[in-house]
Amino acid sequence: MVGANSTYEIHVFIGCALAVGEAMEEGWVGAWQPLMVFSRQYRLCGYHDYSRMERVAREHGWVEVLVARDGVLIEGQLHQARPAVRDAFERALTTGGAVLVYTEWEGSGLPLSQG
Repeated sequence: MVGANSTYEIHVFIGCALAVGEAMEEGWVGAWQPLMVFSRQYRLCGYHDYSRMERVAREHGWVEVLVARDGVLIEGQLHQARPAVRDAFERALTTGGAVLVYTEWEGSGLPLSQG
């Protein structure tokens, strides 16, 4: 898991977005939800790619993402995070992106760099 791919790192954007996807849980469509978007970027690229983050969110059924915080996941400390966060990291590393809503990562102790 950790350190498995030295080409990429996972950038995380924490904020809220509007749920629009067909696969959303009942009651979420048309509602704003706090969420976390995981976006795979080349290691040490030097910036947070907001257009890529928006694309990842849209692919998962979210639009109009308002970001409150961003950073790069510190892989060496990922073991401290909840299983849902670790799973999202792995999905993002494999597929390019993942999204978690607040209930899945609440109090996760997310290890983020200062972004």
